[in-house]
Amino acid sequence: MFKPLFHHTLRHQREQLKLSQSAFARRCCIDRGRYAMFELAMRNPTDLELRQIASALGTDLDDLQRCGFRPARYHETLRNNASRYHPNPPPYFPSQDRPNVVRLKAARRKFPALMSALEAHLARRSDAELVAFFCEELACGSAQEFVYLLTLLLRGGLPGLSPPNRYARPPHPLVDPTNREPVGHRAVPAILMDGFPHFIQASLATPRIYTVDVLRWTGSWSVVEVDGRNPEKDQAVAVPVERLTTDQVIELAWRLLGRLARMEQR
Repeated sequence: MFKPLFHHTLRHQREQLKLSQSAFARRCCIDRGRYAMFELAMRNPTDLELRQIASALGTDLDDLQRCGFRPARYHETLRNNASRYHPNPPPYFPSQDRPNVVRLKAARRKFPALMSALEAHLARRSDAELVAFFCEELACGSAQEFVYLLTLLLRGGLPGLSPPNRYARPPHPLVDPTNREPVGHRAVPAILMDGFPHFIQASLATPRIYTVDVLRWTGSWSVVEVDGRNPEKDQAVAVPVERLTTDQVIELAWRLLGRLARMEQR
C-alpha cells in the first residue's frame, strides 16, 4: 500500500551524494529553481527529466518510477475533508526528524503480522492512496505511534487538515518547534473521529516546548501519549493525559481487527 514518495526519495539520495541542490541540478542539466520544486513536491518531473535524475543519481529509472508522485490535488482533498466541519487556512505540516517511512518500516519489522493485517484493511478504503500519502507526510515519533495512527484510521478516522484554534484555543500555543512560530491558526494534519480532531505530534509552548504524541479535541482538550513517561511534561501541558503502553496499542489494534472480521462474516 505505501510507496516511497518521490520528493523524499530524491532529497535523501541527493544528500547521500553530499551534493547541494544547485550542484545536483547542474549535474542533471535541470534549472536550479525547477529542481527545487521537485524536492518540495510542488512540481513533477517530465519523463526526460526523470531519466536525467536517475542517471545523475546512478539509480535504476524503474525504481524512481515506482515512487509515489504527490499531485497538488492531495492537499486540496485533505483540506476539503476537514472543511466539512471548518474552513481551513493554508496547511502546516510538522517537521520530521526523519521520514515517516522509517517509522513504517520499523513497525513492519516489530509487528509484522499486525501491520500486514492493518495495511490490508486500509488498502480497501476508497481513499487508500490519500491515506498512504497522509501517513507518510506526518511526523510520528515511534513505530508504536505509527500503529496507533493506523488504528485511528481503521476505526473510520478521516484524514484532513484543520486549524486547532477553530475548535477552542489549546491550553498553550501550538508552535513550530524549530522557530517557535505560532501555527494553531493554520491548518495542520488531523484525523477526524466523528468530526473531532486528533492532531499528531503537536508542539505546545508551555513556555518550554513539549511535543505530545496526540492532541485531541472532544469538547475539551486532552493528550494521548504512547509509551514513555515524563511527569514534568504532563504537569506542564495542564490537560488530562491518557497514557498507552505498547502492549495496549497492540491489543487495541488486534481487538479492532477482530471486530471488523466478525462484522464481515455476518
